[in-house]
Amino acid sequence: MLTVSVEEMLAASADTLWDCIGGFNTLADWHPGIEKSIVAVDRGQTVRTLTLANGATITERLEQASDVDRSYTYTLIESPLPIINHHSTLTVSDAGAGRCIVSWSAAFEMDQGAAANDRSRAEATVSDLYQAGFVALRERFAA
Repeated sequence: MLTVSVEEMLAASADTLWDCIGGFNTLADWHPGIEKSIVAVDRGQTVRTLTLANGATITERLEQASDVDRSYTYTLIESPLPIINHHSTLTVSDAGAGRCIVSWSAAFEMDQGAAANDRSRAEATVSDLYQAGFVALRERFAA
């Protein structure tokens, strides 16, 4: 199992940041790499289809969400990356004094048909996607 985890301290209260990023369909509102997000209910499950800036699409299923814990977890259904069994969690924690910590983590495996160099490419792609979102949040919630 491969893991990617990034974390950022921001100059915003946890509630303020969660109001901005906490909705499963709000990613396109704050992440510069996401052009469009469409949410649908499929057999009782919430599914979002993201269109990336490069035109690629990703489909994800919401597994758990809690406004109280300021967290949601989702799984990847379809992606251009050769990864399987992907689970991600986005969480916002109170850091006191009007600041918060946002954490975004993923665990996944490589598809059996993936080439040897696809592992590092997949890790870098997921990390870069998360980091790009954090850069945008840092700019939006600058101290």
